[in-house]
Amino acid sequence: MTPERRKYLVVGGLATLLLILDQWTKVLVREHVKPLGYAGMSVIGDVIRFQYVENTGITFGMFRSLPYAQLILSAVAIPVFLLVIHLVRQSPADHYRLHVALGLVGAGIGNLIDRVRLGSVTDFVVADFGFWPVNPWYAFNVADAALVVGAILMAFDSRRPQPAPVPAPAPSQGD
Repeated sequence: MTPERRKYLVVGGLATLLLILDQWTKVLVREHVKPLGYAGMSVIGDVIRFQYVENTGITFGMFRSLPYAQLILSAVAIPVFLLVIHLVRQSPADHYRLHVALGLVGAGIGNLIDRVRLGSVTDFVVADFGFWPVNPWYAFNVADAALVVGAILMAFDSRRPQPAPVPAPAPSQGD
């Protein structure tokens, strides 16, 4: 397999795997956690619990009260997805960290599917560390986590010094 094809496999494969995991966990939550009501269920003591939340905002429930939030967020998601495709196409074949980051960001398509299909995003992971400024933390899902990790990886990758271009060999004189 060529390095060029490998980058598409990494980005597409990771995004697809996370999309499937995201949608599957949301189905499980709607079937098994939603009936439990607001309390949800404990996963790791009082620190991590699953709680069904219909999120009409963006990641971590922000901007829920924004008028036309669903329409705006859906309209923004499409150009972002097209930007991810553009970045993949323009990236060097050996830029593996960027490809992983873009695959993680591409997993956010799961939230767009929820917005279009259900009118809201199903969130369910609630973290309560007991000391965080926002405590408990907003509910989130697999796609949210992938988006955040992908954005962080992209930020770190953008700060990494790029290798200097290799100069072309000088033409030989006298051959």
